[in-house]
Amino acid sequence: MMKFLNWNTEWAKPGSVRGRRVAETIQKQAPNLGCFSEAYPETLPADGYLISSSDDTGYTNDGGRRKVFLWSREPWSEEWRAEETTLPGGRFVSGVTAGIRCVGLCIPWRMAHVNTGRRDRKPWEDHIVYLEALQSILSGFLALPEPLLVTGDWNQRIPRTRQPEEAFELLQCALAGLEVTSTGVPKSFDEPLIDHLAVSPQIQCSALDPIPSRDSDGKPLSDHVGFTAVIEILKS
Repeated sequence: MMKFLNWNTEWAKPGSVRGRRVAETIQKQAPNLGCFSEAYPETLPADGYLISSSDDTGYTNDGGRRKVFLWSREPWSEEWRAEETTLPGGRFVSGVTAGIRCVGLCIPWRMAHVNTGRRDRKPWEDHIVYLEALQSILSGFLALPEPLLVTGDWNQRIPRTRQPEEAFELLQCALAGLEVTSTGVPKSFDEPLIDHLAVSPQIQCSALDPIPSRDSDGKPLSDHVGFTAVIEILKS
Protein backbone atom coordinates (compact mmCIF):
# COMPACT_ATOMS: atom_id res chain seq x y z
CA MET A 1 0.00 0.00 0.00
CA MET A 2 1.10 3.56 -0.72
CA LYS A 3 0.00 6.99 0.40
CA PHE A 4 -0.86 9.21 -2.55
CA LEU A 5 -1.20 13.00 -2.51
CA ASN A 6 -2.75 15.32 -5.13
CA TRP A 7 -2.72 19.11 -4.73
CA ASN A 8 -2.61 22.33 -6.72
CA THR A 9 -0.28 24.59 -4.72
CA GLU A 10 -1.33 27.83 -6.48
CA TRP A 11 2.25 28.80 -7.36
CA ALA A 12 3.35 29.01 -3.72
CA LYS A 13 6.85 30.47 -4.08
CA PRO A 14 9.78 28.77 -2.37
CA GLY A 15 10.99 30.76 0.62
CA SER A 16 7.80 32.80 0.91
CA VAL A 17 5.68 32.50 4.05
CA ARG A 18 2.96 30.62 2.17
CA GLY A 19 5.52 28.54 0.29
CA ARG A 20 7.04 27.36 3.57
CA ARG A 21 3.60 26.46 4.93
CA VAL A 22 2.80 24.48 1.76
CA ALA A 23 6.14 22.64 1.91
CA GLU A 24 5.62 21.82 5.59
CA THR A 25 2.09 20.56 4.91
CA ILE A 26 3.35 18.21 2.19
CA GLN A 27 6.19 16.95 4.38
CA LYS A 28 3.81 16.22 7.26
CA GLN A 29 1.63 14.11 4.96
CA ALA A 30 4.68 11.95 4.08
CA PRO A 31 3.35 10.58 0.78
CA ASN A 32 4.93 7.80 -1.26
CA LEU A 33 3.57 9.20 -4.52
CA GLY A 34 2.23 12.62 -5.45
CA CYS A 35 0.97 14.93 -8.16
CA PHE A 36 1.46 18.68 -7.74
CA SER A 37 0.02 21.21 -10.15
CA GLU A 38 0.96 24.89 -10.42
CA ALA A 39 4.05 24.22 -8.32
CA TYR A 40 7.72 24.97 -7.88
CA PRO A 41 10.10 22.02 -7.41
CA GLU A 42 11.64 23.60 -4.30
CA THR A 43 8.36 23.29 -2.36
CA LEU A 44 8.23 19.52 -2.98
CA PRO A 45 9.98 16.85 -0.87
CA ALA A 46 13.70 16.50 -1.61
CA ASP A 47 13.80 12.83 -0.61
CA GLY A 48 12.33 11.47 -3.83
CA TYR A 49 12.29 11.62 -7.62
CA LEU A 50 10.57 14.29 -9.71
CA ILE A 51 9.38 14.49 -13.31
CA SER A 52 7.48 17.40 -14.82
CA SER A 53 5.59 18.77 -17.78
CA SER A 54 7.50 21.11 -20.08
CA ASP A 55 7.43 24.88 -19.54
CA ASP A 56 5.74 25.50 -22.93
CA THR A 57 2.29 26.65 -21.80
CA GLY A 58 2.13 29.87 -23.82
CA TYR A 59 2.46 31.88 -20.61
CA THR A 60 5.56 33.49 -19.11
CA ASN A 61 7.43 30.97 -16.98
CA ASP A 62 8.78 32.12 -13.61
CA GLY A 63 11.83 30.10 -12.68
CA GLY A 64 11.45 26.33 -12.53
CA ARG A 65 7.73 26.29 -11.91
CA ARG A 66 5.61 23.90 -13.96
CA LYS A 67 1.93 23.25 -14.49
CA VAL A 68 2.28 19.66 -13.27
CA PHE A 69 4.87 17.55 -11.42
CA LEU A 70 4.81 13.86 -10.55
CA TRP A 71 6.82 12.91 -7.46
CA SER A 72 7.72 9.46 -6.12
CA ARG A 73 9.96 7.97 -3.46
CA GLU A 74 11.08 5.50 -6.14
CA PRO A 75 12.76 6.30 -9.48
CA TRP A 76 10.81 6.99 -12.68
CA SER A 77 11.12 5.38 -16.10
CA GLU A 78 9.44 6.04 -19.45
CA GLU A 79 9.04 9.76 -18.78
CA TRP A 80 6.88 11.39 -21.48
CA ARG A 81 5.48 14.91 -21.91
CA ALA A 82 3.30 14.34 -25.02
CA GLU A 83 4.78 17.41 -26.68
CA GLU A 84 4.45 15.85 -30.14
CA THR A 85 0.67 15.44 -29.76
CA THR A 86 -2.12 18.00 -30.20
CA LEU A 87 -2.45 18.51 -26.45
CA PRO A 88 -2.02 22.18 -25.44
CA GLY A 89 1.61 22.31 -24.28
CA GLY A 90 3.13 22.12 -20.83
CA ARG A 91 0.21 20.40 -19.09
CA PHE A 92 1.00 16.67 -19.22
CA VAL A 93 3.61 14.29 -17.84
CA SER A 94 3.64 10.52 -17.48
CA GLY A 95 6.03 7.89 -16.21
CA VAL A 96 6.28 4.52 -14.50
CA THR A 97 7.21 4.17 -10.82
CA ALA A 98 6.63 1.47 -8.18
CA GLY A 99 4.97 -0.70 -10.83
CA ILE A 100 2.34 1.94 -11.71
CA ARG A 101 2.04 4.00 -14.89
CA CYS A 102 1.13 7.48 -13.66
CA VAL A 103 -0.30 10.36 -15.68
CA GLY A 104 -0.32 13.91 -14.30
CA LEU A 105 -2.70 16.38 -15.95
CA CYS A 106 -3.35 20.08 -15.63
CA ILE A 107 -6.31 20.48 -17.97
CA PRO A 108 -6.66 24.11 -19.11
CA TRP A 109 -9.21 26.13 -17.16
CA ARG A 110 -12.13 27.58 -19.08
CA MET A 111 -10.47 30.98 -19.66
CA ALA A 112 -7.05 29.72 -20.75
CA HIS A 113 -5.61 32.14 -23.35
CA VAL A 114 -8.86 34.08 -23.55
CA ASN A 115 -8.00 37.36 -21.78
CA THR A 116 -4.37 36.53 -20.88
CA GLY A 117 -1.50 34.67 -22.50
CA ARG A 118 -1.91 34.44 -26.28
CA ARG A 119 -5.49 35.79 -26.16
CA ASP A 120 -6.48 33.67 -29.15
CA ARG A 121 -9.05 31.34 -27.59
CA LYS A 122 -12.74 31.33 -26.69
CA PRO A 123 -13.90 30.17 -23.25
CA TRP A 124 -13.43 26.40 -22.81
CA GLU A 125 -11.67 26.08 -26.20
CA ASP A 126 -8.26 24.91 -24.93
CA HIS A 127 -9.97 22.68 -22.36
CA ILE A 128 -11.96 20.91 -25.06
CA VAL A 129 -8.97 20.58 -27.41
CA TYR A 130 -7.03 18.99 -24.56
CA LEU A 131 -9.72 16.42 -23.81
CA GLU A 132 -10.13 15.52 -27.47
CA ALA A 133 -6.43 14.61 -27.63
CA LEU A 134 -6.36 12.94 -24.21
CA GLN A 135 -8.79 10.16 -25.06
CA SER A 136 -6.49 8.29 -27.44
CA ILE A 137 -3.51 8.73 -25.09
CA LEU A 138 -5.27 7.16 -22.12
CA SER A 139 -6.83 4.36 -24.15
CA GLY A 140 -3.35 3.50 -25.39
CA PHE A 141 -2.00 3.41 -21.84
CA LEU A 142 -4.85 1.14 -20.74
CA ALA A 143 -3.71 -1.42 -23.31
CA LEU A 144 -0.28 -1.63 -21.63
CA PRO A 145 0.42 -4.14 -18.83
CA GLU A 146 1.06 -1.70 -15.96
CA PRO A 147 -1.77 -0.51 -13.68
CA LEU A 148 -2.73 3.05 -14.66
CA LEU A 149 -3.24 6.05 -12.36
CA VAL A 150 -4.47 9.37 -13.80
CA THR A 151 -4.53 12.44 -11.60
CA GLY A 152 -3.98 16.19 -11.34
CA ASP A 153 -6.01 19.37 -11.74
CA TRP A 154 -8.84 18.62 -14.17
CA ASN A 155 -10.77 21.89 -13.81
CA GLN A 156 -14.10 20.08 -13.76
CA ARG A 157 -16.37 18.88 -10.99
CA ILE A 158 -17.74 15.35 -11.22
CA PRO A 159 -20.68 14.92 -11.56
CA ARG A 160 -21.30 17.87 -13.84
CA THR A 161 -22.32 21.21 -12.33
CA ARG A 162 -21.83 24.37 -14.41
CA GLN A 163 -19.34 23.22 -17.03
CA PRO A 164 -20.57 22.81 -20.64
CA GLU A 165 -22.09 19.44 -21.41
CA GLU A 166 -19.60 18.95 -24.25
CA ALA A 167 -16.65 19.38 -21.90
CA PHE A 168 -18.09 16.97 -19.36
CA GLU A 169 -18.89 14.32 -21.96
CA LEU A 170 -15.39 14.54 -23.42
CA LEU A 171 -13.91 14.06 -19.95
CA GLN A 172 -16.05 10.97 -19.41
CA CYS A 173 -14.97 9.55 -22.77
CA ALA A 174 -11.30 10.18 -21.99
CA LEU A 175 -11.67 8.33 -18.68
CA ALA A 176 -13.39 5.26 -20.12
CA GLY A 177 -12.07 2.14 -18.42
CA LEU A 178 -10.96 4.05 -15.30
CA GLU A 179 -12.68 4.53 -11.94
CA VAL A 180 -12.75 8.12 -10.72
CA THR A 181 -12.38 7.90 -6.96
CA SER A 182 -12.89 11.61 -6.20
CA THR A 183 -16.43 12.21 -7.44
CA GLY A 184 -19.14 14.20 -5.68
CA VAL A 185 -18.33 15.42 -2.19
CA PRO A 186 -16.19 12.68 -0.62
CA LYS A 187 -16.73 11.88 3.05
CA SER A 188 -15.07 14.46 5.35
CA PHE A 189 -14.87 17.02 2.49
CA ASP A 190 -16.90 20.24 2.41
CA GLU A 191 -17.15 20.71 -1.36
CA PRO A 192 -16.71 18.94 -4.70
CA LEU A 193 -13.16 18.68 -6.01
CA ILE A 194 -11.63 19.77 -9.30
CA ASP A 195 -8.37 17.92 -8.51
CA HIS A 196 -9.03 14.24 -9.12
CA LEU A 197 -7.76 10.67 -9.12
CA ALA A 198 -8.77 7.86 -11.50
CA VAL A 199 -7.38 4.32 -11.47
CA SER A 200 -7.52 1.21 -13.64
CA PRO A 201 -9.10 -1.99 -12.25
CA GLN A 202 -5.71 -3.29 -11.02
CA ILE A 203 -5.59 -0.53 -8.38
CA GLN A 204 -7.69 -0.21 -5.25
CA CYS A 205 -8.13 3.26 -3.76
CA SER A 206 -9.42 4.06 -0.28
CA ALA A 207 -9.31 6.55 2.58
CA LEU A 208 -9.57 9.91 0.81
CA ASP A 209 -8.71 12.70 3.24
CA PRO A 210 -8.76 16.43 2.48
CA ILE A 211 -5.86 18.85 2.50
CA PRO A 212 -7.70 22.09 3.31
CA SER A 213 -7.01 25.36 1.55
CA ARG A 214 -6.07 26.88 4.94
CA ASP A 215 -3.95 25.48 7.73
CA SER A 216 -5.08 24.86 11.31
CA ASP A 217 -4.41 28.51 12.16
CA GLY A 218 -6.60 29.73 9.30
CA LYS A 219 -3.63 30.89 7.21
CA PRO A 220 -3.99 30.43 3.43
CA LEU A 221 -2.23 27.53 1.73
CA SER A 222 -3.84 27.32 -1.72
CA ASP A 223 -7.02 28.17 -3.59
CA HIS A 224 -7.54 24.42 -4.10
CA VAL A 225 -8.52 21.67 -1.70
CA GLY A 226 -6.14 18.76 -2.16
CA PHE A 227 -6.36 15.22 -0.85
CA THR A 228 -4.50 12.12 0.14
CA ALA A 229 -5.56 8.55 -0.53
CA VAL A 230 -4.33 5.03 0.05
CA ILE A 231 -3.65 3.07 -3.13
CA GLU A 232 -2.81 -0.60 -3.51
CA ILE A 233 -1.98 -2.76 -6.52
CA LEU A 234 -4.32 -5.73 -6.47
CA LYS A 235 -2.86 -9.21 -6.89
CA SER A 236 -3.86 -10.86 -10.15
